[in-house]
Amino acid sequence: MLLLSRRTLYVFLSLIIVSPLSCTREPSSAWFGVQLGLSMTDTRARFQPPSAGTWTIQTEPLSGLTWLPDDEQEPLRRARFEFHQGMLVAARFSLSDASPIAQGHALEATATRVTVRQRGDDHTTQLVVLARSCPAHAAEIRALVQSSGANTR
Repeated sequence: MLLLSRRTLYVFLSLIIVSPLSCTREPSSAWFGVQLGLSMTDTRARFQPPSAGTWTIQTEPLSGLTWLPDDEQEPLRRARFEFHQGMLVAARFSLSDASPIAQGHALEATATRVTVRQRGDDHTTQLVVLARSCPAHAAEIRALVQSSGANTR
């Protein structure tokens, strides 16, 4: 029989509880205060757009929130948040090319997420952040990774 001290058990349980959380959450400042894994209520509460705007709610095909700015000239032109089983699994932003988060690699992939930036002819960038754990987005993630030619496993 294996006997563990209280301290060893505490450290072991801390690693089990903290490790998955640290791997699945994005830094809160990365996407206007929003991170993958949030509930719909938390997403709306934590979202920090650069200006005032209007929210709409969708229920099909996935439940979602869409934010549109009151001023059409804002750097953030649109934000769409998609939820699966009550958790934020996709964030889609339409941005001015001048927006700081529009800058970066066309494809970034980690064990928990895929981030894609697609530049448009109209000086906008479509920024898409997808959770790899979401079965509803698995085909989209596969297509994005294959089209980039990247090996992200």
